[in-house]
Amino acid sequence: MLPRLAVSFAGSDRFELRTRLGKGAFGVVYRARDVHRSADVALKTLHRVAPDALLRFKTEFRALQDLQHPNVVHFHELFEEEGEWFFTMELVEGVELLDWVCPERPLDPSAETLAARFDEARLRDALKQLAGALAALHEAGLVHRDLKPSNVRVTPEGRVVLLDFGLVVDTAGEADAAIVGTPAYMAPEQAHSKQVGPAADLYGLGVLLFEALTGTLPFAGAPLRIITLKQREEPPPPRVLAADVPFDLDALCEELLRREPERRPSAKQVRRRLGRGSSTPPPSTPAPDPHFVGRELELDVLRAAYRESRQEGFRSVVVEGESGVGKSALVQAFASSLADDDAVVLRGRCYEHETVPYKAFDGIVDALAKYLERLPDEQCEAVLPRRAALLEHVFPVLGQVRAIALAPRTRRPPREGLQLREAAFEALIELFARLADRVPLVLTVDDLQWADDESLLFLEALREPPDAPALLFVATARPLEDECPPNVRACVERCADRRIALGGLGGREARDLAEQILQLGGSALDADELAAQAGGHPLFIAELARHVQRAALRGGPLRIDLDAALRERVEQLPPEARRCLFASCVAARPLDRELLRDACGLDESFDRIVKALRVGRFVRTARRGETATVEPFHDRVRAAAMAALGPGERELQHRRIGLALEKHRDRDVEALALHFREAGDRVRAARYALAAGDRAAEALAFHRAAEHYADALRLEPSRAPADERALRVKLADALRQAGRGADAAREYERASRDAAPDEARRLRVLAAQTYLQSGRMAPGMDLTEAILDEVGLGMPRSRPAALASMLYHRARLAVGGVEMKRPARSSRVRDQLAIAQAISATMAMVDFIRGADFQVRALRLAQVGGDRERYVRALATEGATSGCTDAPPMKKGARLLHRAETQAREIGDPYLEAYVALSWAAAQLAHYRFPEAFANAERADAVFRESCQGVPWELSTTHHILSMCLWNQGRYGELAERAPRWLREARERSDLYGSTTITVSGGWARTLAGNRPDEGMRAIDEAMGEWGQPPFQLQHYMAMQAKTELEIYAGRGGAAYARQERDGPAFKRSLLTTMPTMRFVVHTLRARSAIAFARESRARRRALVDEALRELAKARKAMPQAANQGVADAYEAGARELQGDEAAAARLLRQAIPSLEAAHMGGFAAGAKLHLGALLGGDEGAALREAATSWLGSHGVARPEAYARLRAPGGW
Repeated sequence: MLPRLAVSFAGSDRFELRTRLGKGAFGVVYRARDVHRSADVALKTLHRVAPDALLRFKTEFRALQDLQHPNVVHFHELFEEEGEWFFTMELVEGVELLDWVCPERPLDPSAETLAARFDEARLRDALKQLAGALAALHEAGLVHRDLKPSNVRVTPEGRVVLLDFGLVVDTAGEADAAIVGTPAYMAPEQAHSKQVGPAADLYGLGVLLFEALTGTLPFAGAPLRIITLKQREEPPPPRVLAADVPFDLDALCEELLRREPERRPSAKQVRRRLGRGSSTPPPSTPAPDPHFVGRELELDVLRAAYRESRQEGFRSVVVEGESGVGKSALVQAFASSLADDDAVVLRGRCYEHETVPYKAFDGIVDALAKYLERLPDEQCEAVLPRRAALLEHVFPVLGQVRAIALAPRTRRPPREGLQLREAAFEALIELFARLADRVPLVLTVDDLQWADDESLLFLEALREPPDAPALLFVATARPLEDECPPNVRACVERCADRRIALGGLGGREARDLAEQILQLGGSALDADELAAQAGGHPLFIAELARHVQRAALRGGPLRIDLDAALRERVEQLPPEARRCLFASCVAARPLDRELLRDACGLDESFDRIVKALRVGRFVRTARRGETATVEPFHDRVRAAAMAALGPGERELQHRRIGLALEKHRDRDVEALALHFREAGDRVRAARYALAAGDRAAEALAFHRAAEHYADALRLEPSRAPADERALRVKLADALRQAGRGADAAREYERASRDAAPDEARRLRVLAAQTYLQSGRMAPGMDLTEAILDEVGLGMPRSRPAALASMLYHRARLAVGGVEMKRPARSSRVRDQLAIAQAISATMAMVDFIRGADFQVRALRLAQVGGDRERYVRALATEGATSGCTDAPPMKKGARLLHRAETQAREIGDPYLEAYVALSWAAAQLAHYRFPEAFANAERADAVFRESCQGVPWELSTTHHILSMCLWNQGRYGELAERAPRWLREARERSDLYGSTTITVSGGWARTLAGNRPDEGMRAIDEAMGEWGQPPFQLQHYMAMQAKTELEIYAGRGGAAYARQERDGPAFKRSLLTTMPTMRFVVHTLRARSAIAFARESRARRRALVDEALRELAKARKAMPQAANQGVADAYEAGARELQGDEAAAARLLRQAIPSLEAAHMGGFAAGAKLHLGALLGGDEGAALREAATSWLGSHGVARPEAYARLRAPGGW
């Protein structure tokens, strides 16, 4: 049992109290067992948790967190558990200072002979160590204020340790109104209740020296008498009481006990006066850090970006440069300069072999969680996103924030990985945006070159308008061209608003830094020469200065070689320290301290070794959540240590770390796979790679999951066939979720080779569908044809044959109806339905006729397939296709879609409801019912994202329809904001169908509205070049339309007309003209290109205008509804103007405007108004032009008149 516990604290799950070591004014110190670290520590807790006591308690712990000195006690961790506050620190075994320096000191203080003989050697050495501790404390701006024998302990080896910082104070802080300290040892000025300086500690040192020399205190009596005497007089010199006191110690003691603080020597002066001895700092103690020097131009760039982020929105800066050039120091100096602006700076860092998904933002999210936890509840809730509960799905640490943990759960959270990840991205971005609206916000990431794909995806999402937060993102990276992988390089090129190439310091700055280091090291070497030889590199300057200083002391040659300097320091380390350093370097990522201890086979000496390595700048220590970690201080240190490893030692270190990891409570399976692979244990490595893949897939890090599954296959190729097939399917699933469709399809094919017939067919259907959905038409169609032959469906060999098949099956539906029928007993029907439905919708958006044929065949199969969900989907698909081919007002398609909508609602499946909405949108788009089409597509998009999985084709088709609606309604600003995101998402999925279709259908239009037609042409050419499919498919038609529009806008009417002449025959052969809307668009496009060419060519004007009028007559016949007639009126007005009939042109434009406005085709209407205004002139014309120009400008059109000539062409 514990003797007389003074407080209620009885330990914790981690700390077992053993015995009480001491009791002070505010707290009690215990010996405790840290069961996590299997080590004894000193544990200090409070008597009572009062505000003043708690403030002192936290100050005691926090004040010394950045101070490392061998003669100052080392603090570990601060805790608050169930209202109890305590912290742990190094347990110092030994005796009090006076017992050490006076080993024969009498135990009875009343003995007649108090001046027991002191051990002079021990006294001198102990005083010098204690003075060193005080010097370090004072350099850090701190004063101890309670120096006395019980607060100084000496270990059996003679190490002096300064303890108990309960009264420590910052000299830069406010004065403490209370009189604190121990009267016998406190300085005279401490009784004045004023701020005291370092000299107060030197007075206490004088009292300790006086007591050691004489065996008594300088002043005796009651506390008040002692304090009063100290104000009036100085004590007698020690030699008055003890004649054998050495003269120098007598003089030193007399000076330390002077009443005036300014007359006392400093701690550094005391050390120098005591001379050299055993207390010389250990060789691992580094020279103090020099101040940050120069970089004003770079800081100006960062400051400008910060101001812009506050005034204009999101900004990003990447600082690139080689290792050690000062990138992190620059960013740290910039971040520190923002303190006066109350900016919130959240920091993160990437590690080369880090296993955390989204690792570039892992530290930022950790810091964000801590920041949010500090906010009052109402402030925290004010910045939370609408769907805050989704955050912890992808960023679990945010679940620790109370407000997020209590946030309402989403009724139907997204099930599919990509959609869940996207929703969590949106929530985190919204959180950043809300926070940035309230405080200046800066995110920093070190070592972006090690970023994972998921981090890069989030970075791109973070900067996308319109939701990009008004924050500054700053990253550091190795040189992009030479040392960054292609994915990071490409991301930086797309995302960085500014790039700072950081090289060596300039001549003056390098010299200033060298001078600082040389002065700190006490060297008289030439700073200019050292700075020049180091090439201005800050790390080289610092390390070389110390290396040269050491060489000079040895009298050796002065060689400028950083690697040699580092290797020399590594080789000088004791064997146990080298073993610890080698393990941390081989790990190539931060290692848990306890894991490192196990891997090195070290015991109680481990903490001391790590501390020596840390202060020697071989390693750095940090805390990641509850885990203390160790890692190499710098990549160059790691390289030097790795070069010192002998043959086979690297593999041995990897095995030791792997075996230690296996015993660890939280197994890091990614690290286990890495270390056993490097150790040559392929079977173990494969097992952990598989587990790592599963874990990454659960975390939605699909790129990483795919890498691990592929590693597992490579490491253990001789698996049982069933195990290999299961693993290949996992790999294929991860590749598909990561957006690598073609790779996924190939893995599905491989997995099908040795499978049972039904499973093989299922996998091959998945492969075919994945090929087609990702736009890889050739392999997809080849595989599809083979599967169709197997199940007895067959692929029509030509488009006319497909058209005939489609008409035949539609006729059968017309006769037999579309209701579900008695299910067929044959499994063959179910196989046929599965493959027909898998390819029909995908194919329809590429090869419309063949797709339509399979859609109607799928519906007929679904009628007897016995699967109501498949039937509803087939019904909706056929409804969309029929709607596209129906003449207005789309009666047949509407009937099918209404039926599908009713049944989908009855089933209650989110996917079916979204699919029916998408089908409605496709049909409504074909009939120029843009608001309805847009609303249905938006509804489908929301459900697909939030509640569905495996829907890349559906998402891309939805985004295609949305872009077409925005373009036709004139909502160009919104299109410019949303199209880049849709394209990014398609590219993330390696969705060639999506990226191509979105680009050529509406994505290009933002470049036209922005007056960048040539950029639009290049984007279309690049997209179609990647598409690489033989013409003429739907994408070729859309590309033809887009490029014709761009050429007309750019004033190249002849080129637009030539394109129509060249591509027109292929379009007719494609049979796309079976859709009325296609006929309308092609006829009006040809008419506009003829009008644009006629405007340029007087010689051919009459023939071209006549041709335009003929094409418009055909267009009116194809789509007789009001919106299409309004479009035709606006175009015909241009032809009539070129004929010289301005009255007819004006009449047609007046007729067109209300029709276009009623159809919500604002851009078309504005173009017609501008044209009419030019024809009318006068006040009416000016008013029309002003209104139209204002509308177009507000919707993102850079050159309204040039745009209007596209929408309302003519001679104006």
